[in-house]
Formats: sequence, structure tokens, C-alpha cells
Amino acid sequence: MNSKVLITTLLLSSLSVSSTSASVIDDFIAKYMTKVFSSSHGEGLPLKVGELSEGVEYRNHFMETMGIEALERDGMTLYTGNNKGLGLVKKSNEDEPAFDLILSKNNFNSLVSWKNGKKFIKALKDYTKDNGCIPKITSTSHGWRSEGRTGEGHGLSGKSGFNGIYVDYEHGPEKIAKTGSRTFKDDLIKEIKKGKIKFCSSCIAQFYACNVSTYFADSFAKMSGCQTVVATGQNSPYFQERDADGGYTRIVNGSHYWKSAAGVWEERQTEEMTLNNERKASWYRSTPIRNSQNEVIDLVKENLGELYIAL
Repeated sequence: MNSKVLITTLLLSSLSVSSTSASVIDDFIAKYMTKVFSSSHGEGLPLKVGELSEGVEYRNHFMETMGIEALERDGMTLYTGNNKGLGLVKKSNEDEPAFDLILSKNNFNSLVSWKNGKKFIKALKDYTKDNGCIPKITSTSHGWRSEGRTGEGHGLSGKSGFNGIYVDYEHGPEKIAKTGSRTFKDDLIKEIKKGKIKFCSSCIAQFYACNVSTYFADSFAKMSGCQTVVATGQNSPYFQERDADGGYTRIVNGSHYWKSAAGVWEERQTEEMTLNNERKASWYRSTPIRNSQNEVIDLVKENLGELYIAL
């Protein structure tokens, strides 16, 4: 990877469009996409930052089950044996520098591009058919612009900006914007019940996309049984400065360090919030709790702060 590309990766991975395109998209969203977003920024996000024992134990158990080992090098936590699971990237995002940098970790054994909700589900079905079950999802895509929204998006937008994968149509696109879209409730769950999609008994789903809602994460965790992580704020690579010697080692080797930060005034960090260890626009983690029948009966919800270290 040359220096020009690396420098470009320092740009935020938010939705970037021209002013003319933005106007068209905003008009479209105002007409057909109003139900897609939460009513406020940070809805469902625990105010205090901190990991809980259940979330930590689930991740550690997953790593042990998958044979993933952690090691410390150059002040970073690196992983070996984590080239497992399904990598997903939205079509038209494949060659964008930030996503290219993240995917260069190759922390998956199959990478698939998807353009709409139908293709998203097909990717999960194909992986299940070839591997038996899905142990990990590493998804990279543009999410939602911070401005002009009431809150976070209850889904991932597709290539056209709307035709993606959503929790349900009560919180999804309407009319023409449904074209190509799919939902957990109406589509993905049916494939799970038919055995066409199967998640491993211990699994993790990590979504690198801006401004995704806690409702999306909770719904995915409950449906799949996977610990699910989303950014409720604006994504970017965490390391964006050169090494002391001018090199890019930290940026490249630390590309699994993901940042989520405020994108609008409502998410700003105040002095009082800092003193109380509170934060909006954070990484959110939803961990499923199962009963003796292996049914998900509860979710442990965590505000991880601005940094998530992807597996």
C-alpha cells in the first residue's frame, strides 16, 4: 500500500456525496425513510462507558473456541488465528481507502460484496452452505450521515442508499424505497428457521458503518445469538498519525482499531460527561444470554466508548 493511499485512509468513513446528490438523497429520505432512524441520538445506548463481565466473558470464550490468540506488540493488541468467518463489504465501497485498509487485515476466510438486502442474505446462506455455520461477521460499509437525521439507522443501507437490510418495516423504508430491501423479521429469520442460515453457537458480528442504532444491534444479537457490535457515531480508523519515524506501521498494523465519535452537536462530549465517564456516539455491544434450551432470553448492553478492537 503506497503512502498516497495510506494518507487518504485518514479521511472519515462517513457518507460523502456532492451537494446536489445530498439534496436529492435528503428529499428521498424525508419522503420514504423517516421511520428508519431512532427518535434521538444515542437512543438505547447506556450513558456510562464500561465493559461488563458478561460481554468480556463471551468474547474470551469465543476466542478460546475459535483458537484466536492475543499478543501485545508496539503498544497494540494483535490477534492470530482470527482469519475466520464472513467478511462483507457493500458494493461501490470495495475500493475506498478506509474500507480497503480495514479489510487488509484479512480477519475472515471469505469476503463477499453485497448490493442490497437480498444479496446480504444470500451471502449468509452461501457461507452456511459451504461452512456449516457462521462464526464471525466483519462488515464494512458506509452507514448514515450524521446530519439531517433524528438519530441512528435501524439497518444498513444498500448500494442505492436505501435498498439494504433492516430490522423490520415498522422501522424501515417505505413504498419505492423497499425495492431490493430485506428485513430480519420478514426474511432473514425465515432462512434461519429453514436451516439455510446458521450461526455458530459462539459467534461475533462486528459492523463498521456510521450511525447504526442499538435497536439494530439488539435485534441481530437476539436473532443470531451472536455478540453484536455497532458504531452509534461516526466511524474512522483509530490511528491516523504517522509513526515517530514517519512510517505507517501503527496505521497498518492497527487497522483493526476502530473509532466511533460524535458527528453532530447533540452527540458532543461535555466536561460533565467526561467527569462522569459518560459518552454518546460510542461503540455499542449487545451480548446474548441463553437459557438451558439455548434460547436467547436476555441481552447485556454496553457502551464501549470511542474504541473497539475488532477480532
